[in-house]
Amino acid sequence: MSRADETGVDPPELDRLVDAARDGDAEAFSLIWASLAGRVHGYFKAYGCLDAEDLTSETFLAAFAKMGDVVGDGAAFRTWLFAIAHHKRVDDVRRRSRRPAQVPYEPELDRRLTGPADDPSLAGGNEDVVSMLADLVPDQRDVLTLRFVADLSIEDVATTLGRSVGAIKALQHRALESLRRKVDDPEQKGRSGEVPGAAVSPGPYPANAET
Repeated sequence: MSRADETGVDPPELDRLVDAARDGDAEAFSLIWASLAGRVHGYFKAYGCLDAEDLTSETFLAAFAKMGDVVGDGAAFRTWLFAIAHHKRVDDVRRRSRRPAQVPYEPELDRRLTGPADDPSLAGGNEDVVSMLADLVPDQRDVLTLRFVADLSIEDVATTLGRSVGAIKALQHRALESLRRKVDDPEQKGRSGEVPGAAVSPGPYPANAET
């Protein structure tokens, strides 16, 4: 499946839209939203963010407010957009940690996340995929969510998380191996001793990703 099939826009068309948006074209803003909002919303839902729609809106508003600072093509914009989304998610986790009452995330109710067709460990139902991702340690979960929900490349994930390409490849490998073991032995779920989502490693962000 091509990138155009998954996001609804060809890379050359996204390049054109980003150029137009930089020049203040309101219609280009709208088309970028239509093309990428689903991926951004799915990213927040995969982490159980309670205000996924609001966070999606905040991400795009922050991006559009700084469109004049964007350097590069559509792919660069997409990576930058998810750097903003990642930062928004970290802030959301911190805000929720200060709230006295917490509403538990229920993976079985989340039907947005789908796994990549080419990896058998993520080929189950949507609810199973979200549940398995929740069992991963935070760094591994960050990598797989950006790779397969946000649909970023290895290089783009490395940029978003402020890690090296080698480190991202290693984390992805360990995460997929962990998921394969869970698929082979479902009773392994939750044995890692980690509390899903208990820690967040925001890492350094691109200077223009701060909001």
